[in-house]
Amino acid sequence: MTTDALGRAYADHRLSLVRLATLLLRDEGIAEDLVHDVFVRSQGRLDSLDDAEAYAYLRRSVVNAWKNHRRHLAVELASRLRLVAERNIDPMAIVDERQRLWHAIERLPDRQRSVLVLRYYEDLPDAEIAELVGCSQVTVRTQAKRALDKLREVVDR
Repeated sequence: MTTDALGRAYADHRLSLVRLATLLLRDEGIAEDLVHDVFVRSQGRLDSLDDAEAYAYLRRSVVNAWKNHRRHLAVELASRLRLVAERNIDPMAIVDERQRLWHAIERLPDRQRSVLVLRYYEDLPDAEIAELVGCSQVTVRTQAKRALDKLREVVDR
């Protein structure tokens, strides 16, 4: 399937595939990502298929991607449960600690919270964080240290 044909298949079938994936996953955001990944992976495989065959192939690919997603989640859950059991940790204590930590993050001053998000979630270097936040790199490091100190206090309680 040429790039034009792939574009047509995307235009013709994306919405129905997203609906299918949403019904399977019960999450539209993940469904959109899954369908997008299917189209990316299928680009070279659709060359010899007509429109009906392409849709059937894409639909089957979405279902297979959903199964893989479920398997991945099951493995991840089993791994977490095994870790909890090995460490003899109360799962509710983990939930309580996570909630306390999120509440503490929400209470951080805007600059400290933004520095932590940009550093640890976006994985940006201090220079880029400084540019985005509008401060010096030294200030970024200071704000990160202060924020982490506040979060350590919450965790250590």
